[in-house]
Amino acid sequence: MGKRVFIALICAGLITAGPLRGAAQDQVPEVEIFAGGSKVWTDTVGTHFRTHGWGGSITGDFNRYVGAEMEILKYSGYSQDPPAFANRYSLLFGPRFTYRGTRGVTPFAHVLVGATHGAQNILPPFPPGIIPNTASALKGGMAFTVGLGGGLDVRAWRFIWVRPLQVDYLRASFPNDVQNSLRLSFGLVLHVGRPKR
Repeated sequence: MGKRVFIALICAGLITAGPLRGAAQDQVPEVEIFAGGSKVWTDTVGTHFRTHGWGGSITGDFNRYVGAEMEILKYSGYSQDPPAFANRYSLLFGPRFTYRGTRGVTPFAHVLVGATHGAQNILPPFPPGIIPNTASALKGGMAFTVGLGGGLDVRAWRFIWVRPLQVDYLRASFPNDVQNSLRLSFGLVLHVGRPKR
């Protein structure tokens, strides 16, 4: 289901890109609001796991090329070795850089820093030394997080844009664990506020 939606959004973005080439130069909105889904692959100490979830961001544009972004993420999933269920919540801030030289298409890049709250519940069968319903089976904490990445927005209709793909590298430094993640996101973007030139 998720894969079909992802492919449909990419196709929609490519189809709408063509007719926009002859349109007037894109105006720069005051604020861009993004909401969409995410798939995350995480490499941590001793295991690898995949999670899915959602994300949203608000970007205030200073001019045609530079803005300030705040991003909220939530993702969860299961790992196999050891069997566990993990939840992650992230709040990140940083600059965003946008290229607006092509009508109807705006690639962007961002550098984000912030914090991630993680919780992990180890599931049976329990590995040696893990006691159910104790601190050994329930792990959590806060992590300083850095995110580097970018994506592509394609105008669909007036103030509604499609983001067929956003790719990010995330590094979360927990007290006893460093997690490196690759995240793919897609969704919709709304341009609001008085346009800037």
